[in-house]
Amino acid sequence: MRCSIGPLPQARSCEFVKFGRISLVIVKTAVRNLVILGWGVNVNRPEDLIFPHDTIRLPKSVLADLCREYELEVGSDNLGGYNQAIWRYINSTNDQGPLSLVLNRIFAGQIAVVWFRPSDPGLVRRAAEMLRRGRTNYFEHVINIPAEEMDEDRAYVVGAARATLAGETVELVRLRTRSGLTRESDGIEVYWRPTISTATMIFNTEGGYIELRSNSASVPRVLDRIEPIIGIPETVLKPQLIAPFAENLEQVADALGGTAIRADSRPDAFLRRITPEQVQAVMGILDAVSSALRDPDAIDLEDEIDQFRERLVGDVDLTAVPLSVLMLAGFQQIGVTADSGRDVREAAFYQLMRESVHHHGGYISFPVTEDDGSRRDHTIRLGATTNSVAFSTKATEAAIRTVRRVLFDLDEENREAI
Repeated sequence: MRCSIGPLPQARSCEFVKFGRISLVIVKTAVRNLVILGWGVNVNRPEDLIFPHDTIRLPKSVLADLCREYELEVGSDNLGGYNQAIWRYINSTNDQGPLSLVLNRIFAGQIAVVWFRPSDPGLVRRAAEMLRRGRTNYFEHVINIPAEEMDEDRAYVVGAARATLAGETVELVRLRTRSGLTRESDGIEVYWRPTISTATMIFNTEGGYIELRSNSASVPRVLDRIEPIIGIPETVLKPQLIAPFAENLEQVADALGGTAIRADSRPDAFLRRITPEQVQAVMGILDAVSSALRDPDAIDLEDEIDQFRERLVGDVDLTAVPLSVLMLAGFQQIGVTADSGRDVREAAFYQLMRESVHHHGGYISFPVTEDDGSRRDHTIRLGATTNSVAFSTKATEAAIRTVRRVLFDLDEENREAI
C-alpha cells in the first residue's frame, strides 16, 4: 500500500507505519509543521498496482502532460525521460496523484481482450472472493516475486484492488507470467533473462462477466494458467465466442458506428476443390472477354466460351457458378484492405466476392467519445481463433467499454433470434 497526499494542501511528507493489517498514517504539512495522525486497514488502491512498466507504455504526450501538471524536471525529451521524472516524484513524495490521472487508460493500451460470461453470474463474485479469502488476501498486499523464481507453468497474482473504470465499479487483478528466456548481448558477452508478461483481469459482479487483458501473444498462455487463481474449472469458464462476430464483420462495424477497413476471408469449400484444368478454363474465359471488350470483331466470343465450358465440368460443375465467384478459385485465404479512410465494403472486389466467402476476422475503425468529452478513432481486430478482440491503437477504458457493450448487445440479439 502506497501513500497518497495529493488532495492535502501543502503536504510535505506522508508515511505508513504498519502493524499487521493496521497502518498508522503520519502526514506532515507546511502549515506550522502540523502532524496529522490516522489509521486504517491496509487496502490496495488501483494506483498501488501501477508500475513503471505500465506508464512507459502510455503515449509520450500523456507523460509529458503529467510532467507539466506537476512541474517536474525532465532529464531528456523522450519516453524514458518523462517516465523517470514521474516515478522519481512518486517515490520521493509518496504522492500517487500522477497515476490517478491516467486510470482511464493505464490498464488498457495495445492489448487483446477476452471476455467470460458464465451462465451462473454468481461465479464471478465467488472468483473475486477467492482472491480475498484465500491464504493471501491479494486486496491487501502487492507481491513482487523475482522473475528468476517464477515457474513457467503458472500465473502469479501481483495484487488486487477495487476500482472505478469508465464509470463501472470492478475488482481489478494484476497477473504476471514467465515464458522462456530472452537473449541480450553487450557486443561481447551473451546474457539471458526471463521473459515476463503482465495481464489484468477485471471482475464485474454487477455485469456478470470477467475480462482478461494482455498482449496478443500472451493471451493463450494466461488462459491456460488462471484456473487455480479463480477456482473455476476451464470446462465451466469458457471465453465469449468471437467467431460469430468475426463472421459478421459488417454487423459489428455498423453497430460500432465505424468502418470495416480490412476483411480476412476464406472462399467456399467447393472452390478449393477446383482442378488446375478448371482454373485454366476460367482464365481462358476471362482472357476471351477482355479481348472482346478491346475489339469486338477480333474473336467469336460465343465460340471461345463454348470451348472452355466443357472444361468447367468435372468433380465440381462450375457452369452455373458466377464468373466473379470463379475468380476466387485456388485461394485458401483472401484479405481485402480498404484505402485510407474508406470502408472495405466500397471495394468492387469485395462486393464481387462477399456472397462466396466466409469471414474469419478483420479490422474495424470506430469513433469513441472519451471520458473527457473528446472524440478519438480506435481500431480493433476480431480474432475468431483466439476469441479475442485486439486493439491496434492504444485503447482507453471508454473504448473497451464501447466494444464490450456492442458485442454483449449483439450476442443477446443473436441468442433471441435463435
